[in-house]
Amino acid sequence: MGLEGALMYNYPAAIEETGLRIKLDEKVLDEFFTPEDQLEYKEYSIKNGGNIEIQGYKINLHGFDKAPEHPNYKKEEKDIAIAALLNISGNNITDEVAPIYIIRNNQPMSIKHYSGKTGLHIRFSNIDPVKEEFTFKIAKDSRQIKDLKIAIATDVPRTDYLILQATIFPGINLFWAGTMLMMLGLFIAAWARYVK
Repeated sequence: MGLEGALMYNYPAAIEETGLRIKLDEKVLDEFFTPEDQLEYKEYSIKNGGNIEIQGYKINLHGFDKAPEHPNYKKEEKDIAIAALLNISGNNITDEVAPIYIIRNNQPMSIKHYSGKTGLHIRFSNIDPVKEEFTFKIAKDSRQIKDLKIAIATDVPRTDYLILQATIFPGINLFWAGTMLMMLGLFIAAWARYVK
């Protein structure tokens, strides 16, 4: 099962010898990812080069990208966009995330970055130019897969072999004889034209 943006793809496994197709139930994603409206964000302020500690993870702000790219962000002419470069480490895991802060038509907005390795949802929510502090909203997935639901289809036709059918055509000799006569006629016509 895979996600691309808002689209979910489900690729079943096939056991051809038994005619089975097995796939993950679509409700598995509801248990694996916490929906946005159920996340409990907490605000953290940090200066460039500083650290935050949350649930056993150390998050370090080590720079900014002034020309961020993201599949869900299309830059408009007067946009001001900046991505915070964060390094997450802890619990034998390291990850790099880059949440984006955007000002469009004097309205601030953000595009969160989800760290699949740590389960952290991070939003870049505010910039304080006076204190030189940057505010992030961080939430952690609270759900874990307790029961792995799968769907099984039985008696599925096999798709791992190809059927070829051989047919005996008794008139094939007439076909070849006609083809040879046509070629003979072509050569005779070409020879007659050459002789003239």
